[in-house]
Amino acid sequence: MRNITNIYLGYNRIHKIDGYAFAGTEDIQMLLLNNNPIKVVNSTAFSGLKKVEFLFLPAGVRTLQADAFSGLEQVGVLKLAYLDLTEMSAHTFRGLSRIRVLSIENSDLATIRRGAFHGMERIGELKIANNKIDRIENLSISEEVRKLTLKGNHILEIPSPDALGDIRVRQIKVELNHFPCNCRVLFLVESRVGNDTDFLRDNKCISPFSLNGRPMVDMDSMGWVGVHNQNKMRVFVRCAILSRFLPAYLLRLGCSASAEGRTWRRRSRRRGGNRSGRGGRRSRRSRRRKTGGGGPGRGQSSRDMILMLLLLTTFLRINCH
Repeated sequence: MRNITNIYLGYNRIHKIDGYAFAGTEDIQMLLLNNNPIKVVNSTAFSGLKKVEFLFLPAGVRTLQADAFSGLEQVGVLKLAYLDLTEMSAHTFRGLSRIRVLSIENSDLATIRRGAFHGMERIGELKIANNKIDRIENLSISEEVRKLTLKGNHILEIPSPDALGDIRVRQIKVELNHFPCNCRVLFLVESRVGNDTDFLRDNKCISPFSLNGRPMVDMDSMGWVGVHNQNKMRVFVRCAILSRFLPAYLLRLGCSASAEGRTWRRRSRRRGGNRSGRGGRRSRRSRRRKTGGGGPGRGQSSRDMILMLLLLTTFLRINCH
């Protein structure tokens, strides 16, 4: 189909796009597929399209196979909106080349898998906006992408440091997103995603409920002292992570030692109840000497306590100054 520049396929009953569906239509400049019940876009579905100015997929697509956009070149705007994905799989955009704007918006992206954005070449802007993202397994994006925009997304789980460690775009803009406001915020502020000085002011909390919808900088009201200063915040979060687990351990240790002490005292009283005078006292003193001056396990508990205090001292010296 040469010399055809516009194809309007909206409002039909197209359920899937097979590989090389548009082969031989390299002169197409606009392709509209809106309002079709398309659920699956197969590999190389758009291969051969080289001059498209605007490509718009319909709402409700559930599966983008690996290499779905391979061979698609020289597109002005590739808009993927209102997707309902089970996941964004590895190599979804591999082979996509020379795109001015790749926009993924107003969609449920579920899990972004490792390598989802691998293999793209010469992308002007990757815009991920107003989506629900359950989990980011990996957000590795090469320097082939000039600009990354993350705007208005609801991200239900803060990614790990490894997931955020390979973002090599030249420019990044992160604003109006919603993140869980917990100790993992440290992973964001120490990555390319959150190293802007206004990151905590420009993005919001999705949880806990008391902070829902409020700027992340309002974590200050929960005792996250100094979150307006990201260096102080890093220190605070490191200490907060430790304090989350250490008191529970010490509490268990203290309660255990206390219970052991009470049990030992009750047994001592029962044993000494039938004895009187010096003999009973001498017997109790001799038992104390044999057990090291305390009940069973008491010496071990003390050693555990000392060890934990030494570890805490070392941690604070390294991380909390």
